[in-house]
Order: sequence, then structure tokens, then C-alpha cells
Amino acid sequence: MRPAVLALTDRRDAHLPFVQRHLDDPIVVVDPRTLLRGGELTYRPESAGTTVIVDGQVLTDVAGVWFRKPLNVSPADLPVDQEVAPYSVSAMREQYSQLLTEFPGARWVSDYFAILRASNKLYQLSVADRIGLRTPPTIFTSEPKRAAEFIRDHRRVVSKPIGIVHPTVNGEQKVLFTTLLDEDRLPDLSNLHLAPSIFQVAPDVVRDLRVTVVGEKVFPAEVTTSRSDGLSQVYDSRLGHYEGGMTITEARDFPVDLAEKCVRLLKELRLSFGAIDLLLDSAGEYWFLENNPNGQWAYVEQVTGQPIGKAIADLLSG
Repeated sequence: MRPAVLALTDRRDAHLPFVQRHLDDPIVVVDPRTLLRGGELTYRPESAGTTVIVDGQVLTDVAGVWFRKPLNVSPADLPVDQEVAPYSVSAMREQYSQLLTEFPGARWVSDYFAILRASNKLYQLSVADRIGLRTPPTIFTSEPKRAAEFIRDHRRVVSKPIGIVHPTVNGEQKVLFTTLLDEDRLPDLSNLHLAPSIFQVAPDVVRDLRVTVVGEKVFPAEVTTSRSDGLSQVYDSRLGHYEGGMTITEARDFPVDLAEKCVRLLKELRLSFGAIDLLLDSAGEYWFLENNPNGQWAYVEQVTGQPIGKAIADLLSG
């Protein structure tokens, strides 16, 4: 029997089929929410190592573990008294999190703790700058005066949310996008201390690129869309994804030396996967914006045909 490939994610994850089609055996999906329905997750520590059992399947030989998007259980999900629900949630999350240090001989795409570290945007920028990627002047701040001064000094600036939880307004979840600012679009910054943000100089954009890196394979794509605010430049490709009108094409003229730097960035961050956002300005210079260590890519493969899923499958099974 071939070694198993695990995916730590929601069973409904739309990315699963893009990898599964390149594997002979079914991916073993470990979804934290299956515990709600009585699914089994057992650990048996022994001198030779820990035995992990998922829904009756003993996982003794695991080639790869794909950490994707496992959805946490919340108190509202539980069929228990709400007074004890917080403990139940804590116990279920802790039970699931034991997986994150198991299978040391497997190839993780990517290691959970490396993902946590690489998700730090300030750390990303420092590593990118160190390896020779060009980064725009940036400030992370909770101080309104510093933010306003930065916007005045640089004139064209984008604001980026630093929070990772989306707010809910009138019962509806809102997605916070990267937003272009200038002196004519200066927001009310008086409560910035309650929602610190990232402010970054906006280059004169000619092309917006999403570069997906899997191991040492690089899949560059150009993303264009019509902004709802009338701006032609794309500063957040998710906006085009939500509003429609987004066009994605393979960037066939992507520089070889830049591809090598993207691979090196991931190695420095100790990642096996990354979704890197770059911009090309009117002077022909490429700018690094950020790397999403667990970003979406299926929509890119679906349109461009780039074999991202196969690269992930090869990494997990190899």
C-alpha cells in the first residue's frame, strides 16, 4: 500500500479536486468539524512514535501533509449548554492541534509553524528586502498623525488591513480590501489606534502579478480587473474576484532572475508553497508586496491551465 497523503482542511475545500486528480489514492482529509459528527481522531504515543487514527484508519505511513484551511469549531456549532461550550471548543481544538507536530518524516506543504511565522507581514518585507526583492516604503502604525504624515509625504498610498478577522456589520461579514488613498481620499484616522493598519507607497502600476510557488516551481500570472472606484490599476486582486470582470493570464515573460528570488524567498521563510503578489511599474521595475503562505490558487489554474495542483501533488507524494 502506498504512503498516505493527508490534507488538514475543510472537506468542502474547492482546492482538493485540483490535487486529488493527480494522485492514485484518495487524500485522507482531516477536517476538525467532523469531530462534531462523532468522527474519530485518536493518538497513541509509544516508544516507536505516535500512532494516529482517523475515522478508524491507522496512519502508519504518511508521505505528505497538506496544511490548507481547516475551519475551527465555534461554540455556536456545539449541541451542548453554552456555559460549557467554550471548554468543549477548547478541547476539540487542542485535540486537532496535536496533528501539527506529528508525521516528522512527511513532507509538509507547508509546516504549520513556518506558516505562522511567515504570515508576519513585517517579517516578510524584511526577508524580501534582504534577498534583493524591491519593497515599497511602508509603515505599520496605530498613530493617526504618523499615518497622515506618511500619506502627505508620499501622495499615493494604499492602506492594508493588518487584522486577520473580517468584521461583521448588521449580521453580514465584510471583507476589507487594500484601498488606494491620497490627499483627496484621506479617511478619518482618529480611531486608528483601535484598528492599526499598514500604509504602503503605491507604485505607478502597469501590471499586477500573482506568482504561485510550489517547491522550486514558479507559476506567474497577470491579474487585471476594472476597479469599482474607476481606477485601472489593481491593488487587491480579491476585489476583482468578488466583483467580477477579472482577467488572469499566464505571465510568459516573467524574468528568470525574479523567479529565482521568489523560490529563494520561500526557502528563507521555510515554506513549500507561497502566493506572492508583485507589481510591475511604468519604469519596468518589479515590486514585492506580500506573500500569502497559504493563499488561494485554484482560480488561477482554472483559467491559465498552469499545473499548480500537479506540482503540489508531486511534492506531497514524492
